[in-house]
Amino acid sequence: MNSRRAALESLAILGTLAQIAIAAWGLGTLPDSIAVHFGPDGVGYGSKLSLLLLPACGAFTYLVSGFAASSAQPRVNLPMKITITPENRAAVNALKREMVLVTKAALGVGFAAIEWQLVSSARGTLSPGFIPTIVGFSVLVLALTTAYTVAIAKAAKPRPE
Repeated sequence: MNSRRAALESLAILGTLAQIAIAAWGLGTLPDSIAVHFGPDGVGYGSKLSLLLLPACGAFTYLVSGFAASSAQPRVNLPMKITITPENRAAVNALKREMVLVTKAALGVGFAAIEWQLVSSARGTLSPGFIPTIVGFSVLVLALTTAYTVAIAKAAKPRPE
């Protein structure tokens, strides 16, 4: 495993573990009923067990993306048809694998940041960092997906001889 891949895997697992730790901390310190919805009609309350939802999704994503990245032909759905040839197979598969690893790391850290904002807002006052965290995370994932999709499409184009 090269150092870049090891760093991305470490970031992904640390983010996933941070999600679980933040949720456990919230479960241990918050009342049974917490704020789970903020809207124009006020604050909605629900069970603090809802704090487990994001870490469960994060752990599931971590495991599934591990399978997707480890196969000989990484499983990535792209919004376009690309043609894999013997000439471009290695480059396209390397980019797909890297896309999965980078996205997995971004999701691990992003979900941990969102979980922190959820716990911070659980007593009924929306944390000032909540909206910027959600918007920043969404923009990051969209930018990563777009950049890698474009790079994969370029790598798959036939080169003139």
